[in-house]
Amino acid sequence: MRNGKYSVLIVEDQAMPAQLFEHFVRSSAKYELAASINSAALADVYCMGEKIDLILMDVVTADGVSGLDAAEKIKAKYPKVKIVIVTSMPECSYIKRAKKIGVEGFWYKETSKEPILSLMDRVMNGEIVYPDGLQPVKLGLALSCEFTDRELTILREITGGVLDNFFLFITSCGEITIPAMVLACIYWCFDTKIGTYLFFNWSMGTVACQFLKTLGCIYRPWVLDSRVHPIDSAIKMANGYSFPSGHTQTAVSVYGGMAKSFDNKLFKTLMIILVLLIAFSRNYIGVHTLQDVVVAFVLGLVLLFFIDKMMKWVEGGKNRDLIVLAGVILSAVALLVYEEFKVYPMDYLNGVLLVDPDKMRLSSFPKIGLYFGVFGGWGVYRRFVYKYHRGRYYNLLL
Repeated sequence: MRNGKYSVLIVEDQAMPAQLFEHFVRSSAKYELAASINSAALADVYCMGEKIDLILMDVVTADGVSGLDAAEKIKAKYPKVKIVIVTSMPECSYIKRAKKIGVEGFWYKETSKEPILSLMDRVMNGEIVYPDGLQPVKLGLALSCEFTDRELTILREITGGVLDNFFLFITSCGEITIPAMVLACIYWCFDTKIGTYLFFNWSMGTVACQFLKTLGCIYRPWVLDSRVHPIDSAIKMANGYSFPSGHTQTAVSVYGGMAKSFDNKLFKTLMIILVLLIAFSRNYIGVHTLQDVVVAFVLGLVLLFFIDKMMKWVEGGKNRDLIVLAGVILSAVALLVYEEFKVYPMDYLNGVLLVDPDKMRLSSFPKIGLYFGVFGGWGVYRRFVYKYHRGRYYNLLL
């Protein structure tokens, strides 16, 4: 105890629960926050370095490090340190192991009726606090309590985030870097006309998606529903509003456009599969709702056919490219003006503004820069070079 307050260490790898625990500790007159870390691997080090009175310990922490293993090590070295296990996974074996280790408290994030501060007070007063009954999970036709510890360990190895890294990689294919490299390669090495078509899709879709995000101001799934637990590493990239999914729109505009533009059936199939995987990955990693993905998917499809018609229309008349460029300039200016004068919701969670309007406005500039760059470059190319050309690798995709 320091300054009349108990010193609390939080070990939690999910951003939202960690922020909530930090808020509860800081708002209490009885506790002070010693540190908040995402991996149980470092928990005993903190106990060695400073006086820790109580630890709120998640069961599964960053890099798969077990909070229960860490609790056992801490109890062996520092038996006076009190530990409360916190988890959203109602698995029978966790409570059994926690009791065997000598952990003083156990708290379910979603289902416990007692506030966490109340349980902390009881633990610091010398009580041993566990749920009244075990909360088994149904696994197929069986309950988790009917499995042995070894069987549950095997199930966790099979299902415990095995696909996380795969879908994180898939979702990265819908970010800026990979599509930009792919489109540059197509433009310079395969076919400038197809490359232009794909750049049009991507840049216009990005601006349209930004407009819809600003218009809707719909928060991320984990803000709307506390039962949603996104992959922690995905949260860092999921800033701004949720609706619609920018990654899905990019996937349809770029990879869907490639499937539409090239005739090779195998290539078409692979591109369609990639589009669907990227769209699904946004739901899998927990950063978008189904609504976000479906609307973005439809937006991308509409643009695929709109841009195709627009390019054919431009080729059919004199100075029509100037009309398109004027439309680009007007739509970009309209978006900037709308974002500048729009009244944004100012909602806070644990004292933190959920979406900062200034950051939202600033995020528009690189997207509008891409929009101007693509269409402006096309205007210059059309006026001074005009003829599209095909690269030496074009026939590989035909």
